[in-house]
Amino acid sequence: PAADGSAKPAKARARRRRSARFAGVDDALVEPGSVLPPSGAPSATGAGTRETLTGARFAGSTAREGGEAFVPDAEGTRRAGELLGLLDRTRAEGREGEAHLLLVDAAHWPP
Repeated sequence: PAADGSAKPAKARARRRRSARFAGVDDALVEPGSVLPPSGAPSATGAGTRETLTGARFAGSTAREGGEAFVPDAEGTRRAGELLGLLDRTRAEGREGEAHLLLVDAAHWPP
């Protein structure tokens, strides 16, 4: 009890973790102060995870239909090599802004 004889107020509920670090983690299964396994560690099916991972962190991470893996073609591999060479040169010359623009352009290339 407090000095005036009243009882202590109830402890406030802990805030829910909303950062990308905790994407897909079920709060009910995580106790305060517990340590989450590294993201590469295997976990039991359904243990603290959702059926489908959501959020920008997991965009495109679902399996392709038919289970076929993506195999790059020769043209794509050649263009990627050219881009890496150009990035290496621009960064070595201290042109960080141009290197960033190259990466932005590469991210928006048609698939």
